[in-house]
Amino acid sequence: MVLQTCTIVRKILMASKVIVNKKILCQEISIMRKTLTAILTAFLIAFAASISLGASLGQGARAIGMGGAYTAVADDNYAPYWNPAGMTQIKHFGLTLGVGAQGDLDKMKNVKDALDDNIMPAQDDLNQSVQLATLLGFTTKHFGINDYLDFDLTTKMDDQNTNINTTAVDYGLVTVAFHITEGLAFGINLKAVAAGCAEVNSPTIPDTSNYSKTNPTQWIQEISDFNSTGAIVSYNSGTGTACDIGILYQLTSKVNIGFTARNAFYQIDPDEGTESIYKVQLDTTDSGYALGYYKSSSTTKNLAVEIPQSYILGLAYHPFKSTLLSLDVENITNTSNDQTRIHFGLEQTALWNTIAIRLGCFTTKDEPISYTAGFGLRLLWIFNTNVAVVKSENNNAAIITEEISF
Repeated sequence: MVLQTCTIVRKILMASKVIVNKKILCQEISIMRKTLTAILTAFLIAFAASISLGASLGQGARAIGMGGAYTAVADDNYAPYWNPAGMTQIKHFGLTLGVGAQGDLDKMKNVKDALDDNIMPAQDDLNQSVQLATLLGFTTKHFGINDYLDFDLTTKMDDQNTNINTTAVDYGLVTVAFHITEGLAFGINLKAVAAGCAEVNSPTIPDTSNYSKTNPTQWIQEISDFNSTGAIVSYNSGTGTACDIGILYQLTSKVNIGFTARNAFYQIDPDEGTESIYKVQLDTTDSGYALGYYKSSSTTKNLAVEIPQSYILGLAYHPFKSTLLSLDVENITNTSNDQTRIHFGLEQTALWNTIAIRLGCFTTKDEPISYTAGFGLRLLWIFNTNVAVVKSENNNAAIITEEISF
């Protein structure tokens, strides 16, 4: 894992016109291995969470296929995520395993090609934002235990700068739900949170392929320009607790109203973060001069760890027994990109609810509409498989989930 990550970093630097010989490559991997090992260890052990992590589209292929308009629906094993009060609609109990990915899937393939040494993509083809999501859980009508993970990788590159930002968030949930009255349900998630992030900010490293191997004049100027800022590598982590509150009200036999306050209350205690600065120097090789990397400094940098908060009001309407329409209005705060999202969804079932077709969309202010679609198949009323796809201008997704309900 560490070596693969080092390879990604090396390829990104190559895209920024780095000349790499054996000696430079060995120095680069050695330095990056030490830094990234600490980062990845935190991720692998703690399933880290993020600082100012942007809100993802959500969990579960059924909900995603309906555009994320699920707050007033929430009648399956994903209810703890969307609206914990919705668990009161679950008839028995179930096990859930879900995996999803959001991002430009073509650009994800470009990174794989770079890893496999097949093709070196252009800079624009490496600029991307990718989100991964997983969920594993056990849910009953009134009690549930779940764990879900969001992981985010963003790369931005131009002729002047390279930025790599990696964040992840893991929540362990204990959920309790009950009816206050016959038509009014209340639910609460108590969460254990593990947190961490890593970021690389670097000036573009010069193309020295045409520089003289014996005259250091040009090299010294490039080194001076790069070292005026250097490459900054920082990471931090933390642990804490959070709380979700959900309400579900059955207005009529055909209409539900739902409300969820996600991460309404939280406290994250950050660990001691680190910020390191890497610079370049002029090395002498058998063939002449070459650029080498070294750690210039490393300091403690404590950052406040914040997780996204969202408040969602939803409406679900059954005009017919096999047709479901839903609408959510979501206000997302406490991120680097606070926003209000509108979600709309449609589900049509057939053959005694064994198959389902879903359509949806969502949008935020000043952004184009994103569209979703999904398909569900229930076998023997026990195994439930759902798939969903998302199509938007900058963020495509593919999600598949498997549920076992008894």
